[in-house]
Amino acid sequence: MRHTVIPAALSTIVLIAACDPGGVTEARDQLARGQADTVQYLLPLARDTFDVSDLALSRDTVIDGIVAVALAPETLRYPIADDLRFEGITLSLLSVTFPPEAFQVPAGTPLDTSVTYAVLADEPRLEGIDSLRIASGSLDLVTSNRLVEAIDYSVVLNGFRDAGGAPLTATGTIPAAPGDGSYVSHVIGFDLAGVTVAPPSASLTVDLALVVSGSPANEANATDAIRQTGTGEFTVDWLRGPLDPTVTPELTVTVEDDVEIPESSLDVLGDFRDLVAEMTLQSAGARISFANQAATPVEIVDFVIGVVTLTASGEVPIDPETGEPAYERDDRGDPIVVPVPGGGATVTVPRTGSTEVSVTMPALVDRVVKLLLAGERAAVVGSGTAIAGDGQPSTLERSDAMAVTIDLFVGLDATIPPEGVAYPPENERNDGLDLDPDDIADVIDNLLVRAFARAEVTNATPYELEVSIAYIEGDVGAADVFTLPGAVILDPVRIAAPSVSVEGRVQEPVVDSVEVAVAGADVEPLLRSVYTTTLKARMFGAPEAAGRAALGADDRAIVRSTVVLEVK
Repeated sequence: MRHTVIPAALSTIVLIAACDPGGVTEARDQLARGQADTVQYLLPLARDTFDVSDLALSRDTVIDGIVAVALAPETLRYPIADDLRFEGITLSLLSVTFPPEAFQVPAGTPLDTSVTYAVLADEPRLEGIDSLRIASGSLDLVTSNRLVEAIDYSVVLNGFRDAGGAPLTATGTIPAAPGDGSYVSHVIGFDLAGVTVAPPSASLTVDLALVVSGSPANEANATDAIRQTGTGEFTVDWLRGPLDPTVTPELTVTVEDDVEIPESSLDVLGDFRDLVAEMTLQSAGARISFANQAATPVEIVDFVIGVVTLTASGEVPIDPETGEPAYERDDRGDPIVVPVPGGGATVTVPRTGSTEVSVTMPALVDRVVKLLLAGERAAVVGSGTAIAGDGQPSTLERSDAMAVTIDLFVGLDATIPPEGVAYPPENERNDGLDLDPDDIADVIDNLLVRAFARAEVTNATPYELEVSIAYIEGDVGAADVFTLPGAVILDPVRIAAPSVSVEGRVQEPVVDSVEVAVAGADVEPLLRSVYTTTLKARMFGAPEAAGRAALGADDRAIVRSTVVLEVK
């Protein structure tokens, strides 16, 4: 088993690096050409960003200094299509005109006609929908007549199919008109519950039958003798197609939900309850996860989170002037609401996927904590607009929902345990130079001028950062590279903590970079077709701070690394 350990100085190589996207392909090509000039190639090792909010929420982090506050995550639920309603549906207008000679026949002569027309041609909002099933709704078909004869008629709604798959049909009789040009009408009502509609192919066939009476009034009223239109509304169980909210405005819905934060979810060490109640929390925020159940992407627009004091019965109070929740107000009298993600940006959540954002909201978290400490019932209200669809084939069902989990955190005076706090490592698969074994030996023995690692770490956390990297030939999936035979392991390196203010907050990030030589044998995994790298990071409290520092919601460390090969 080969288990190579590179000296400590070399470990810094693995830290930050800009990777040449075309480096691997270009290296393969030039090596194949046998180029004699010395050329530099960049091969990626590892790149990652460690957000301190992950550390703040770690169960290994003990918050036991000036402030000791923790809040359990709470989840809001927003139905996306629970009440997806199409109102004011208007069917296309059908007008039937008879030629005058149609009535220049003996009385008692039958006169029949049949017309088929695109019944939804005047409903562009349905154009982006291939099919839909109606949960509940109705359609009223109005047929009008100004001839002096009664008219028997039957209709077939093609593209409107009942639960058995048959098109909707109906019959009726329109009474005779008085002959003065006015119309009389007959209405057929359809119950659309459970009906499946295919808007692109929807049409209506109407068969009309009358017996000519011989009245001269018919010739005067033959133009537009019969008219047919209809209106309806419905809610949907599901709809499918290239859903596009710019075509179908009903795909844009207002969402609002609230969730009470029980006092039991607040974890404040008993000795500090009175102190916390008197303090203003200056560094606090939330990690907000949007989980989309729908098989269509959803954009969340103008989403805000606010805090309210619930009524004695547990209801969200409503401001009588605005009709909106009566949000808690700050010292200036402004509602305590926070836009998510802020800066006018929107949140796009992929189909059946999730998106996570972190938002700084000290005033909101401070008020929640203070309300709970005072024995009040507090709730978080989230509201905004959900826009479903992007013009690509999608499915939206009535049961689809967006779950928004809000994990509030307070980042003040956290104590890191002596062994540090580790971030979960993640493996990264990289393409190597894909050389033949003989060529690998030739590169290492004859062509390789030198190999070194270029690395950089930006540490913007109030903690020391320890980083270790290992790499190995092949794609090893999620296996721990550090424990595998044949792995090249770089000794851990520590990056100093930045200088901090009197409050313990980072003043200026530490940036450290270095170039270190790499032995020829240790570049071999990089010369093969695929190699896997993994990066482990652990944070330790600065010695002078005895493991304590003030966490900021935006504190983070960035780690990048590259191996540089010079080949002739």
